[in-house]
Amino acid sequence: MLVRRLLLMPLLLTAAVATTLRAEAETSNQQDGTFATISSAASQGDPQGEYTLGMCYDTGRYVSADPAKAAAWYLKAAQQGHANAAFSLGLCNQLGRGMAVDLAEAVRWYRAAAEEGHVLAQYNLAVCYANGDGIAKDPRQAFQWYAVAARQGDAEAEYSLAHYCKAGIGCAVDLAEATWWYQQAARAGHVDAAYNLAVCYAKGQGVPQSYEKALGWYQEAADRGDADAQNMVGFYFETGKGIDKDASSAAAWYLKAAEQGNARAQYRLGRCYELGTGVAKDLHRAGDWYRKAADRDPDAKSALGKLDLN
Repeated sequence: MLVRRLLLMPLLLTAAVATTLRAEAETSNQQDGTFATISSAASQGDPQGEYTLGMCYDTGRYVSADPAKAAAWYLKAAQQGHANAAFSLGLCNQLGRGMAVDLAEAVRWYRAAAEEGHVLAQYNLAVCYANGDGIAKDPRQAFQWYAVAARQGDAEAEYSLAHYCKAGIGCAVDLAEATWWYQQAARAGHVDAAYNLAVCYAKGQGVPQSYEKALGWYQEAADRGDADAQNMVGFYFETGKGIDKDASSAAAWYLKAAEQGNARAQYRLGRCYELGTGVAKDLHRAGDWYRKAADRDPDAKSALGKLDLN
């Protein structure tokens, strides 16, 4: 698996929306004082006041939440060049929060914020170009906006940019550049970037081949709970790639991945129980793990058919 779970959704479309908006509102409210002060500033046309009032209505801070009023105040601030308001208004248009969904308007406001240096707007604009949401699909423009956001240290943008460089989407294939961006995202804690960086080291794609470094990055992702990476760490311990062979450690890592439903790990754990490698031999447990994976892993299906439980 070379590239996994490439995010083709705008940022902040989950519970993170409310968390981020509330945090910004609290910060703004601490700076601007009471709701009366905020309202007064907004009514006098102050863009920060307008934006902060929009945040209050968006998050229910000081007032009952009212998405329509939030969007209206964001619009007033955005029309005065307020980048955070433009980004928030883009989200409102894309999500249909306080207004009808209008992807073209979302793109318009993401662009306004992006051109002012708003990194989340830059990322979301790249996603719109990548998907053709509200604008004609344009891989080159998507690549360029991912690059702009990546240079500001956004981990999702770094990861997406690495994928584009590796696959040659909107740019020439550049494996060394892809690996560099995977590394930036991985160092920021991006699990999928760590996994893909491990693959690059394992295959020598854009970097000198190194099982030791591959294992290090698989371990990084595995420690963060990634089942695919846990399976690969187990495989490296089983085969002695980048580390001394350790059957018990292999079985332990296979178990972690298998319990998350990873079919390949379930098959490999079943084999451990069948052969008694790293665990006590137990054909019934072997059969149980083969059975869990049989519909998704042909080796598990075959092993289950050959297993003699008598």
